Amino acid sequence: MLGRSIFCLLLMCCLSSCAIRDAYPNARNPIDVSQVIVFNKPPRFSYEVIGSIRSPALDTFDRQTIVASAVKGLKEKAAALGANGVIVGDTDMFLAAYIRASTGTYFFRGMPWMWGRSEMDGFYRGDGFPPVQLSGEAIFYSKKKVPSKNDE
Repeated sequence: MLGRSIFCLLLMCCLSSCAIRDAYPNARNPIDVSQVIVFNKPPRFSYEVIGSIRSPALDTFDRQTIVASAVKGLKEKAAALGANGVIVGDTDMFLAAYIRASTGTYFFRGMPWMWGRSEMDGFYRGDGFPPVQLSGEAIFYSKKKVPSKNDE
């Protein structure tokens, strides 16, 4: 019985790693988050794009914490893909969308209402609304290419 449980656990781990490889064919072995460099714009040196990633933010009123938590999530996802860099999307637009969503004005600005609809009762549920997420690109660059302050 214990052997069967261990086998199922190992099989599940293998299948989940295959799913990551299918979604991100350029993925590498995971690295430590501290090795991931954040870029606000594409760097001037050559790099390989591993894939697009997204991260939600913590629910808080502090604007710096909102952006910092989303960037931290991007770094964690990039590290899991073996990327040593992440090019962060437009944080100003992300923050504006986050604030709009958290104040309720998001619901009147093109919200796809069907996402929260329950087919059983015809009512809209609040848990059906997707979180606002910061997007970015996970990248890998050669260690020989040391990013300068102009690139970050």
